Amino acid sequence: MADTLVTGDIHLPATILMPIDADDAPIVVMVHGSGALDRDETIYTNKPFRDIAEGLARKGIATLRYDKRTYVYSQPVTTLDDETVLDALSAIRLAHQYSTRVYLLGHSLGAMLAPIIAERTAEPLAGEETE
Repeated sequence: MADTLVTGDIHLPATILMPIDADDAPIVVMVHGSGALDRDETIYTNKPFRDIAEGLARKGIATLRYDKRTYVYSQPVTTLDDETVLDALSAIRLAHQYSTRVYLLGHSLGAMLAPIIAERTAEPLAGEETE
């Protein structure tokens, strides 16, 4: 299903792929690597985020993926917050509208920033230790 990820004035097209039996399915927020990437993280003919999303849906797990702001907007970004972190935080908020069990999956830069994103989110991520 189509949705929109909103971070301030930034509006990014997003796709939420729900499994057929979607009753309280966990959802994985997919965070890109560096560069101007679409929601499928298309590289030549490869679409790794789409492929992962389809595989997870077959296993009963939903996914949220979105176009990066560097893909949608032409203005350059100068900070990691603007390139990745702020939109990932917005994606986590959006994912919580669909499930109480939200997980974070990062590739390359997204994986490097995952601990920072997890630390800064106000919404709980599934799999985190709580005190």
